Amino acid sequence: MNDYFYLDSQNRQHGPICPDKFAENGVTPQTLVWCNGMKDWAPAETVPELKDFFTPFAAGPQPPQPPQPPHGGAPYHQAPQPNGYQGQNLPPCPDTHMVAAVLVTICCCLPFGVVAIVKANQVTSFYYQGLYDQAVMASADADKWVKLALLFGIISFCAYGGFTLLSLL
Repeated sequence: MNDYFYLDSQNRQHGPICPDKFAENGVTPQTLVWCNGMKDWAPAETVPELKDFFTPFAAGPQPPQPPQPPHGGAPYHQAPQPNGYQGQNLPPCPDTHMVAAVLVTICCCLPFGVVAIVKANQVTSFYYQGLYDQAVMASADADKWVKLALLFGIISFCAYGGFTLLSLL
């Protein structure tokens, strides 16, 4: 193995050094190098003898891989892509209606509101499982239960007000 001279970013010549020391000296694949027997300076990546020094991880151990989930799905650091949309721009997550669901649960109708909260939670759950169509359906269901809870709350309020008014007469 030949020792090489190299040019730094200010075109100052350094060396000779062994290719094993390239990384320590900041030599990159694009750095110009020269050794005895070469006609002219050339980028290090174009010198056949040096190719192995610039392949990823040739000089060191492999980096640790991120943990994989036990269910065999997408890695923890990467959200799965919804079915039918691999490699394409994903549609946005459907509206969850969570805020409205919580408000109608507190203010209008507890039973219908709880169902609305469950459906609202399913929207993001389905979306990140890659079940986009089910997420859209859960969004529509959450909206429906919010409206039912609101309607029931309004009817209950009016009925209570009416009965109260009648009892005063």
